[in-house]
Amino acid sequence: MKEQELEQLKAYLLALQQGTLSPSEQSALVHFSVSLFLAHLHSHRVSYAHLCEKAGISEQELAYDCIADFFARNSRNEFIRINHCLANLPAQVEHTSAKEIFLHYKSFLLRCADIHLARLYALYDNAGAHIKKNITETIKRTNHFTAVREYSGMILHPSGADPLRHLEVFPVEQLQQQFLISLDGKRTTEHLLQKLFTILTQQNMYSRALPLNTVVQIMKKGFPAEVEMLPEKSEDENGGNVFPAVSDYTTEFELEAALRKTLNLLKEKIFTKYLLTGKLTKNEAEGLFCALRDWLEDAKSSQEVLPMKEYCTTYIPMNDETYYARIAKKMDYLQKLMRRELQSYFDEEV
Repeated sequence: MKEQELEQLKAYLLALQQGTLSPSEQSALVHFSVSLFLAHLHSHRVSYAHLCEKAGISEQELAYDCIADFFARNSRNEFIRINHCLANLPAQVEHTSAKEIFLHYKSFLLRCADIHLARLYALYDNAGAHIKKNITETIKRTNHFTAVREYSGMILHPSGADPLRHLEVFPVEQLQQQFLISLDGKRTTEHLLQKLFTILTQQNMYSRALPLNTVVQIMKKGFPAEVEMLPEKSEDENGGNVFPAVSDYTTEFELEAALRKTLNLLKEKIFTKYLLTGKLTKNEAEGLFCALRDWLEDAKSSQEVLPMKEYCTTYIPMNDETYYARIAKKMDYLQKLMRRELQSYFDEEV
């Protein structure tokens, strides 16, 4: 990156820390962060293409969605995660070089975004999330692969062998073909990782280092029955209007805290994903939030919930054609994210 861009980032973060960041500067910082994450996505294009297809969103929309958590604010309108990031610098922002701030900021941003990516995998790609978890657990107890966290994400390379990072990346299609040819009747995660280890170490034309998410997509081919036979969860005609299961031990205070947390997340999602990008007007963004808030209240109180279109048109008058063209897909996407966020909160409580 150019020195001028690094200095501009430092100036934005210093203003954010001091509470003087203007709306235009905030917008610029968000766009800069999206560009960082898009570069991260492009380095793993094959891995994330399937996720984008399942979620029905573009890579850019996925990037805005993933960085929204990083820009979360508290009740005092402070950027809690970014301030935490800056607080972990070895020195104060004004006494730290612009390059060091950039590397530190990028590392925190990608870690936060990767957490959200993992949640999206669990939401839209249950098989991939399951395989990813098995891989990470298997490499901890075996000695075939070593995992290293880099700025671009988690990287795996064969243990005890030169990773050959100076060479060209192994073409995914070619590696996948060799992997499938090598398969036999055994289909455990450890056995499949051994097959991949053998392929990588017996060649020296390509790099032996692979992004974890690329390994996940290759390994999915080794579990055809497990992947193809995953049942789809049925949803009712109103789009799955069911409030997540709450433990009998959850107090009213904990429930309200979960709702506040979810609604705050929803605000950030709508702001960064739709309003800043110009996909919705200010009135549409506010109406979308109010409609989803009303749905959440009705679902929580076990009242009869309405079709999502009726919640939306209460705040944004429009005909059916306009609703399905501009709003419906966004409503469905955000509703699923809200339900997932609430369910994860209750699961953590349990």
